[in-house]
Formats: sequence, structure tokens, C-alpha cells
Amino acid sequence: MKKIISLFFGLLLFPTFLYAGEHSLIFQDKSAFQIARSLKLGHAMGELEKPNKSGVEKGGLCESDTDCSSSEKCKGNTCVNVCDPNPCSSGYCLDEGNHSYSCVACLNDDHCSADKKCSGNACVDVCTGNNCTQQNKLCSSNGNHGYLCYGCTSDAACANDEFCDTTTKTCRTLCPDSCEGNLICEITGSHEAKCTCQKDEDCPEGYTCDQETKQCVAADCAGMLLASRDDVAVAIDAASFSTAMSSGKNIIAVTENLTVSSEISLGSKKLVGPKYFSDIPVCKETNTPTLSVADAITISNGEISDIGLKNSQSSTKFDFVSGSGIINNTTFNVNKVNNVVKASGTMTLNGTNVFNSSDSSSYLINAPSSADTVNINGDVTFHGKYSYGASVNGGKMTIASSGSITSDVEGHAGINVDNGATFIANGPVKFSKRHTYTIYALTTENVKIELNASGNVLTSYFSGIYCTGGSVKIAGSTSIQFQPNPNSSDGSTQTAINMHEVYSSSINSLTITAPVTVTGLKRKDKDQLLYMVGGTIDISNTITSSSNVGIVLLNAEKGSIKSNGAILGGSYFDRGYYCADTSCPIYAESGARMKIGGVCKKATSRQKIPSADDITTPPNPPFTSGC
Repeated sequence: MKKIISLFFGLLLFPTFLYAGEHSLIFQDKSAFQIARSLKLGHAMGELEKPNKSGVEKGGLCESDTDCSSSEKCKGNTCVNVCDPNPCSSGYCLDEGNHSYSCVACLNDDHCSADKKCSGNACVDVCTGNNCTQQNKLCSSNGNHGYLCYGCTSDAACANDEFCDTTTKTCRTLCPDSCEGNLICEITGSHEAKCTCQKDEDCPEGYTCDQETKQCVAADCAGMLLASRDDVAVAIDAASFSTAMSSGKNIIAVTENLTVSSEISLGSKKLVGPKYFSDIPVCKETNTPTLSVADAITISNGEISDIGLKNSQSSTKFDFVSGSGIINNTTFNVNKVNNVVKASGTMTLNGTNVFNSSDSSSYLINAPSSADTVNINGDVTFHGKYSYGASVNGGKMTIASSGSITSDVEGHAGINVDNGATFIANGPVKFSKRHTYTIYALTTENVKIELNASGNVLTSYFSGIYCTGGSVKIAGSTSIQFQPNPNSSDGSTQTAINMHEVYSSSINSLTITAPVTVTGLKRKDKDQLLYMVGGTIDISNTITSSSNVGIVLLNAEKGSIKSNGAILGGSYFDRGYYCADTSCPIYAESGARMKIGGVCKKATSRQKIPSADDITTPPNPPFTSGC
């Protein structure tokens, strides 16, 4: 084809060439070559000197993309738009220039849903990049690819006489039609207002009008509770106490000293004082009132907290507070009663509880049967007089590591454990004044006693620990202190630890894993450091008489003094009247020590402790080496 076109034009021009006398070949002529080229590209002769910088026009002939404009590509020797037809399987075609394209989600807002706009060729929320936050307002779609600002996020978005209700995100007027009662609403500044009073009668119940500030203030704890706590019934006297008890409200708040003549059946309600409401300053600062009750208080999974309780009964058949539940930060003042607090089920003592008794016949805390439990999680203090401080007869009493029992009372027994009961002290017990028995277990059924905390103090004039049947474990440092017998001019036998199987069915065991220090033993031929008859003994720490006085009667059926165990400071040693060492073996491990009559010896190998009768030095063997 090219040759035919060239030949055709050559023939047409041949006469001209002849006339001009030129002998050049036709394709050597420069202007002829330009004509042919222009025909090939589809341009007129007049355009030869003015080429289109963007390429040929749309639909023009081309050999490659460079022959077309930047928004076109060469397809079938024809320049076509890169985006026409749409080459994207989804979305829209975006002309990228340079004969290329990309597929995008949108080219304009109309390509997006009404609540979105086209930004960066992507459909985004219309509130993206909005300026509503600068106005302290919220943003929402206007339904036509735009947004509008509404509501509020702070007072700044509202008028000066309004405030922003952050719950509903709306501006609300500061002063409604009227304040509560007779109070007057006044705008005091931008977004600020207050309700003012003129006299006490303008204020809600429990408030008075402060004439200086014209504000209603709580008159007292009772007033504040009445004004702010719908779940609380307030008692300031006997009449209001009766009303409160029958109100159906779960919390009965006693804010004043008052007297109730009838029995109180608290049930599952809470009987509390002002300090129970520690989040209310005026209540927190109010003195704890005393509720005087002529009769008993019974609770059933209820609570008594932050209050003083007083009872004037004078009968050993009377229980002041009984039932199950929680006692917290309560002070008891009683005369003669059977039990100050008696558990029927589970009774838990939290916080600081103080027991004041003026009669020596009372039990202060008691778990009287196998179905009863007392948990002492806080500090319990005994003052005055009692027969038994803490008593557990068949049930269980546990002092938590956060709890303690402290007593400055002279009584019969600090802790009484009987009838298969359990007493576990993971917190210390401290009895600073003499008792007949500080820990007492005169029982026909095996009991369990554990002192697991350090710092125990047991003060007595007769026996520090007395157990006729059961297990005693001393795992926390313990001091047993003796004072003179107030009931005998010549005194009576004093025994630091007495484990004597009195009853044929009893099975005793004594385990000492923490140091036991005994002070106050004076008579070498009577006072006893350790009195063990029957049962099992295991000593892996020291039991020491600081006065070097005390008979060691080691007539257990079996056991051992471990390598780091020691009995120190005894005046006499006795073993064998209960059973001989052959039938009742007790071993001294290598390293075990014994100090009798001022002489301290150590075992050098594991051997049985032989029978002996009131010897004044450690038995040899096994104690053959110096300490």
C-alpha cells in the first residue's frame, strides 16, 4: 500500500520534476517525505509545522499510547478514553493521567450513600473532619452528604442560662419554673445558678437555711439521711425507732442515744450508727450513739454496725445478741447475761468490736453447738469481768490473720473449747491478766486447738493451756505468763502446758513448732513446765522456763523431740509411771536438747528417752553432749 501511494504521488509530480530539470529520485525529496508522513498520520498539510503536544485527536490513528493524549490509550490503532467504557469490575474508573487509571469507590458525593461523602475517592462518614467538636456539639448527617451540629457535650455549647445535660446531650435551662419547695432559683453566672432560701421552712426535711449563704445545709446526720437516702429509716427516739422497724426499709440508722424497752427482732435488716455512712461527712463526724435495749436482739443474716449496745439484764439465762450475720465496729455494755453474742449459724465479727461486762458469770462470745461458727476477722477486745471470754462448745471459732482477741480481764477461762469443738487462731490471742485456765479444754470429746500466729500471750495463775482430750498445735511464738493465785495464800500448782488424758476415750497430741516461753514458775517441786500423760508429743522448737523452774513430766505414749527441738529450764524430769519406754517410745533426735536442774545436754544420735523418776539432770542417754 505504501508503495502504491508513493508511486501515485510520484507520477503526479513527475512533470514538475522534469520541468525543473531535477534528476533526483522521488523519495530523496524531503518535502515529498513530509507529505507522505502527514498523510499516514492523518494530518492536513497546514498542520505539519504545528503538531498536537497531547497526541492525535480522540479517535485518531495511533501506533502506541504515546501517540494519544494522556487521558487516552491506543487501542486497535485508535486513541480511546482510558475510562470509557468503564474497565472496573466494581466501583468507578479514575483517570490517573499518563494513559493509566485506577478503580475507586467514588468520584463524587453522589456515588456514596446519603450519610457519607466522597473523600480521597473513598466513601467516609459525613462527620469525618467536622468542626462540631470545636463548638462543643455533636455531629450528625443531614441526609444529603453533609452534616449538621446539634446538642451539646459541655456547657460551652449552651446559652448562658442553660447547662448541658450530659446524660441526654441536650441543653437545659438552669432555672426551671421553681426550685424544690419554696426555694428561689437565681442565675449567678454563665451556666451557673443556685436555689436560695430565706428561712428554714424553705428547705427540705433535714436541712436548715444558712442565712449567710442562703443555702440549705444538712442540720445533722439524721437530716442528711432523710434527705438523701430513701433506703434508710432514721431513729432519734423510741417512737421513731418503732416506726423505722416497721417501715420496711432495710437499714435502720440510730443517730441519737435512745432506749428501747421491747425485744428487737432485726431479721436480715441492718442496725447501724452514723459512722456506717462514711461517705457523708456530717455522719462520719458524728459521735457513735448507744442503743439501750431492755430485752434481747435477734438477727438472721442481718448486720449490726458502728453502734453501741447496752443491756441491763441480770440473768445467766439471758442472751443479749443471738443469731447469724455480721457484727462490725460495735461496743457492747452488759451486766449479768448468759451470752453477750451467741451464734446460731454463722456469726462474723469484722472491724473493731469491744465487749464490756460487769459480771463474772458471763460468756462474751459463744458458738454453743456443732452447727455454729464464729469468724473473727477484726480486733476483739474484752474488758471488765467474765467467766469465759470466747467459748466454743462443739462448733468452730476461727480468728483470721487480720483478726485478734485481746483481754485485760481476770476470768475463769480466756478461751473455752469443749465437745469436739475447733478453735483456730491465725491471728494472735493476748490475755494480759491472770485466768484459772487461759485456754481450757476439759472435754470428753476430742477438740482441736491451733495457735498459728506469733505474739500470743497467755496469762494464768493455774494453767496456761489445759487439754484433757484432743490436739494442741503451737505454730506461733507464745508467751505463757504466771501470776500469784489470788484465791490461795500458799498458792497452787501452776502448769504451763497440761495435756493429761483424763478420760479413757480421749486421745491427746501436742505439737510445738514455734518457741514457747514460760515466765513466773517459782516452786521447783510443784510447778510444772510440761505435763504430758498419754497421747503423742512432737517438739521441733523450744519450750523454755525463764526461771529454770518447772517439772517436765513426759509420759506420752509416743513422739519425739526433733533435732531443733528443746525443753529448757526444768527443775525435775519424770518419765515412766504411765508406761515404760519400751511400750511407749519417745525419741530424742540428734541435736535435740534438754536442760534440767541448770544442766543442758544435747543428744548426739537418735535414741529413746528412758524411764526416769524425778531426776535433776537430763537423762543420759540420749542426752550425752553439752549444749
